[in-house]
Amino acid sequence: MSSGQKETKLYLVGLSFKKANQEIRNRYSLANDKISEFFQDAKDKGIDSLVILSTCNRTEIMGFVEHPYVIIEMLCRHSEGSIDELMKYAYVYKQDEAVNHLFELAAGIKSQILGDYEIIGQLKKAAKTSKKNQLLDGNMDRLLGYVVQSSKKIKNTTTISLGTTSTSYAGIQYLNEKYKSLEGKKIAVLGIGDIGRSTVKNLVKYSDCKDITIINRTIPKAEKFIEEFETIRLGDFLNLKEELAIQDVLFVCSSAPIQLINEENINTKKEFTIINLSLPNSVDIRVKNSSTVDLVMLDDLSSVTDSTLEARKQEIPKALEIIAFYKEEYDKWTSHRKFTPVLNGLIGTLKRIQDVEVKTATKNNPELADFSNLLSEKIIQKITNRFAQHLKNDSKMAPQSLEVIKEIFNITIE
Repeated sequence: MSSGQKETKLYLVGLSFKKANQEIRNRYSLANDKISEFFQDAKDKGIDSLVILSTCNRTEIMGFVEHPYVIIEMLCRHSEGSIDELMKYAYVYKQDEAVNHLFELAAGIKSQILGDYEIIGQLKKAAKTSKKNQLLDGNMDRLLGYVVQSSKKIKNTTTISLGTTSTSYAGIQYLNEKYKSLEGKKIAVLGIGDIGRSTVKNLVKYSDCKDITIINRTIPKAEKFIEEFETIRLGDFLNLKEELAIQDVLFVCSSAPIQLINEENINTKKEFTIINLSLPNSVDIRVKNSSTVDLVMLDDLSSVTDSTLEARKQEIPKALEIIAFYKEEYDKWTSHRKFTPVLNGLIGTLKRIQDVEVKTATKNNPELADFSNLLSEKIIQKITNRFAQHLKNDSKMAPQSLEVIKEIFNITIE
């Protein structure tokens, strides 16, 4: 892969829950406006393909660049983090390592909650955003296509995502363990982006809570969402303090770049549970100082287990087999893609030979020109097919064979 005359490779730079806590991850999270600025920066640098995945569990950026520092520098410039801190917690994958990571990530194997299927939706959204910004080239698009196919196959043929394995569901499990029953509890969900909508749906489906309120800054968006629910109430964001005063539990799913929940707008005189799923962080950590407030951060939910966990762990080998199949398909595609410029050069050289020889052979018999052209075209096709088959059948020797073909037929690839 190259950008202009520069030789580039696929790099993935990221940090996740495995090494960085939620506070650190928050510093490197990218809101929509920051992602737009990041893309423009990438274009200015001549980068052809870049995908940004920014979720509550991780921030990952993958692209075709000369050196991973290009991505590292841009990430720190467009976030609130520093390069020194990032290098303590980040991972950098190159080429095949990056591809492997991406497949396992989409399968839910590297999720904070094993089998979490929300990641594939987040990845699709990230790809769509890159495409909209004209930063998704054919190679990256094809890679993500195989990744999605693999994830779907794993979802449909294994039980690694048995039951519901999202962070919002883990939050509900936490509440069920704490209260034994959510009947009679008042629960509010702040923010109805992807995580917020998932939280509401899981509350309706997997809890006995009958008093659910959603609070959102954009009223029309909230009104449209609750049309499918008969019993959900729409809260008043402009009177947030009053809304929270009547609640027992709050799921914070906001993507606001400011801290919406603090000591001033919650009633610390009553027992109150806050489950923080926000990105960037919308909760002032100091609310935890109150003895009546139970603040549950995303990383706390990773310790919440369910009866299906061991069964899901047993499915990992099956998932890896499926990944191996689709990764091999992608590897074949990339290998064949490398053949194309040389094979096109070979066809061009043979056609030039054809033109000269047909003209010479039919100089005194012009009526034979059409027949000679047709015959030589078939010969060129057969020769090219033979070379293509050889390259496909012997992948180890393919690079050497390509160089031999280029030298013999004087093919220059720009």
